[in-house]
Amino acid sequence: MTYVYDSNDSGVYESQTAPDPMTTKLMTTAQEVYMSYYQAHGENAMAPLGVVVDRKTFRGHLIFTGQPILLPQESFIPTEELSYTSSNDGYWE
Repeated sequence: MTYVYDSNDSGVYESQTAPDPMTTKLMTTAQEVYMSYYQAHGENAMAPLGVVVDRKTFRGHLIFTGQPILLPQESFIPTEELSYTSSNDGYWE
């Protein structure tokens, strides 16, 4: 089950069916940003609250404090939704 916070609506969308390509791309981008941060900072990394991803450019940035204020084209993906499992590396879950 995937929860995506959308700046166009104050609600939370719960997807129980196959995710659409946009949601999949948002989650992949958020996971890449999150993983890159932890690979670069190692043990010194602070725990982020989540990742904000621009739905047009698919650029993302981490949020560490407070409630993010989103632009109309941005979505916030909380850290709890960024579980990543891979048979190749299994680096984080």
